[in-house]
Amino acid sequence: MTKPIPGRIEVITGPMFSGKSEELIRRLKRARIARQRVACYKPDIDLRYHRTAIASHGSQTHEAHTVTNVERPEKPFSLSYMRSMS
Repeated sequence: MTKPIPGRIEVITGPMFSGKSEELIRRLKRARIARQRVACYKPDIDLRYHRTAIASHGSQTHEAHTVTNVERPEKPFSLSYMRSMS
């Protein structure tokens, strides 16, 4: 059995138009600049701005994998997938 790789999930909350998406995109970009492995997921039903990216009202975007069902994601939450997102 392989040893689990430590990581974390960050949650950003707030009311509508409070800058949650912009903050998330800012954190993801900083992590990638620091050469950290990151993965971003969004619900498949969210079609507001972009099908395969999260987007802010200010037109900032970041690549994201869509998830149709959290019980059976299309791509596993795996290190190999996170490497491909980095």
